Amino acid sequence: MVAVASGAKRIDTNALCDVLDCAEARPATPDEVRAATGFAPGGVPPFSHGLPVVMDQALLDEGRVWAAGGDGNTVFEVDAQKLADCTGATIAPLGAAG
Repeated sequence: MVAVASGAKRIDTNALCDVLDCAEARPATPDEVRAATGFAPGGVPPFSHGLPVVMDQALLDEGRVWAAGGDGNTVFEVDAQKLADCTGATIAPLGAAG
């Protein structure tokens, strides 16, 4: 699963567990990120990895957002609602103050 939130915030793992109905969540290690997605940490796009996506509800309030484009140097601008729609994301309040 890939969680998408503002770069200015961290993912609230308790909120994520509420969405996923799990007992515990933690950030993946860099090796786990690459193994699960095929992308390096910091460059994981919100699609093209075949994993379910959970998106922080606060991103929809932003309108247009910037997302990683597959490497540590590429980003693209997109309407947050369109991004949620094309990824089939579950929308939930996930962001914790960073």
